[in-house]
Amino acid sequence: MNTTARINSKLYYDLFQKGGCNLVAVYCILKQSRQGIKYYAYKSSNNKTVSGYGLLKAKTNLSLNTIKKYVPILIDMGLCSIDKNGDFNVLGGEKTKILYNCEKIVPIKIGKNLTETKHNAYMVILNSNLRSQEIQISRKKHLSELKGKAKYSSKAYRELQRRLKASGEQSPLTDNVILSNKGFSNLKSGQENKAEGFYQKKVLISMGLISSERRFKRIKKVSYEEYILLRNNKSIPYTYKYNNNYIIEELVSKIKILP
Repeated sequence: MNTTARINSKLYYDLFQKGGCNLVAVYCILKQSRQGIKYYAYKSSNNKTVSGYGLLKAKTNLSLNTIKKYVPILIDMGLCSIDKNGDFNVLGGEKTKILYNCEKIVPIKIGKNLTETKHNAYMVILNSNLRSQEIQISRKKHLSELKGKAKYSSKAYRELQRRLKASGEQSPLTDNVILSNKGFSNLKSGQENKAEGFYQKKVLISMGLISSERRFKRIKKVSYEEYILLRNNKSIPYTYKYNNNYIIEELVSKIKILP
């Protein structure tokens, strides 16, 4: 089986909206597990016909419950179908390109199971979010160069971009690309669940897909005794810690997509 599914970007977001990373992962597994143009029904050793959902269970690593939950959605979307003889069809790449009127492709690595593939599918939208942050940071940096020289307008921004491109200049990013635990959760499920986001980030780190760098802000220089007194008197938030003679506050971690 090909270990990377390459699917239409508009299709990806349509799948994500209708069933999250699970639906994306199921579609990718079905697309890559087939041999030839479709899954063909066949006779088992006991002379029973293996077809439809049972055929998918036999030919993929998906459970029957997962197949019954997500495949009907794919059928309703026109991406899959079952023939009258039980063969299972998955719409080809060229037809999905026409269906979604889009040629942009996103790669999704097929894992050893649905869970791994689901996390790989999540990386597409995570990468898109972080890339958007980088663009906004770059834009903010470029616009700051215009201060006192021109209005903060789209036209001025485009002129600056042309100047930078012509001269080969590059403006370094001055801010960090970040995402909180709630942000991880919100991207995945649309819910700001801190615990879920923490788990999601931890899994992606363990899979070697991202790295996370802790960041801290110095609040005030005090002795450790003063810090203890302030904490006991509840004069500072309980989240404030003490390090190297400073009261510090932990900020949202810096996130990096690993190659």
